[in-house]
Amino acid sequence: MNVKIQFTYLSKEKVVFESEWLPLEKANRVIRDLSDTSKINEIQVIDEKGMVWTPKEARKLLEVRASEPHNIRLYFDASFDQATGDTGVGYVLYYNIGESQIRLRRSRKLSNIEHSSEAEYIALYHVFDLIEEEELTGFDCTIYGDAKGVIMQMIGEWPCFDENLNRWLDRTEERVKKLKLQPSYRYIERKQNIEAHRLSKKGMEGIEQDSKLERNGEEDHE
Repeated sequence: MNVKIQFTYLSKEKVVFESEWLPLEKANRVIRDLSDTSKINEIQVIDEKGMVWTPKEARKLLEVRASEPHNIRLYFDASFDQATGDTGVGYVLYYNIGESQIRLRRSRKLSNIEHSSEAEYIALYHVFDLIEEEELTGFDCTIYGDAKGVIMQMIGEWPCFDENLNRWLDRTEERVKKLKLQPSYRYIERKQNIEAHRLSKKGMEGIEQDSKLERNGEEDHE
């Protein structure tokens, strides 16, 4: 679950500040620091659905969430060879439960793909394989990708005129609905998606990777 912190800084004039999107766990740590500053008040927490929480409510929500999977993040990418129609796909899942962070990685090679956009849609569709396998149905999740067209089409900001891509879009939305997910799609630059990108390159080379790692803490992805 990602949230923004909004607060008022009291100087000669009132000035309102708003943070970038933060995981709820990190936001609560920042709020504790802000609360120690006498010139800051009217602290609010705003989630991605526009709901507003007080710091006390945010702390209680965090306590409830500690015992269930949360902070679910998915990364996907595809490498496409136009000459052969071969594609390597890579995807990564991160989530937290209790004091542990879980990471899953996967790479695969696919054939007979028409173009790079289809490859990216296929990678997006199959990233939800990891959600299904980990039984993370019914939760909020954030999906990150560097395929801007795919991300913008999934959030409805850009139209999709290609019939084949529309079919993949519909399949993906239907799968999300079946898994009862509440997804947020985020476009990121390639350098922020390097983990999934490297996996897609491995897939293109025919290297199929499946790994699962559990570690303590709230570390970010590589």
